[in-house]
Amino acid sequence: MRLASIVMGFALIAPVWALQADRQQPVYIEADRADMDDQKGISVYRGNVSLTQGTMVLKCEILTAYHTPESRALHRVVIEGSPARFRQIPAQDKEEVIATAPKMEYLVDKQMVYLLDKAEVTQGRNIFRGKKIEYNISDNQVHAEGGNTPSERVRVTLFPQEKAKPTIPIQKTPNLAP
Repeated sequence: MRLASIVMGFALIAPVWALQADRQQPVYIEADRADMDDQKGISVYRGNVSLTQGTMVLKCEILTAYHTPESRALHRVVIEGSPARFRQIPAQDKEEVIATAPKMEYLVDKQMVYLLDKAEVTQGRNIFRGKKIEYNISDNQVHAEGGNTPSERVRVTLFPQEKAKPTIPIQKTPNLAP
């Protein structure tokens, strides 16, 4: 069924900040409305959109997926909201990543994610903010741009990782009494 191939195409979104097991999970999409045009290769989900795959949860107002009509290959996803929100656990030993922006765009072939206009990515207490954040998935590189006002500057808050405190064995003091 063609609808199944569209839905399965969303599995490509997960590698952004993916827990490996998430990629093997089914994709669930809920929306108030869905319009799909197979000939144009566009699917649009509107109103309280929720996409879930394993630990990944994406919430937005509009999700537009572009795929090649012939091969059904997903090549671009645009997510819009006030703001759109993305959450996922990247690895079992890592804290959850949360990304918010009024608009997010994922280009599958280029392995690029763009968070546009008041973008923010947090992981634990670490925060990365900018007017625009670009994330190259394959190279694991981030580029951020600020805006024209001081409040739109790129802002990064990083906390040092806490190291496990070494355990010092308690030794009994020898009894020195005669």
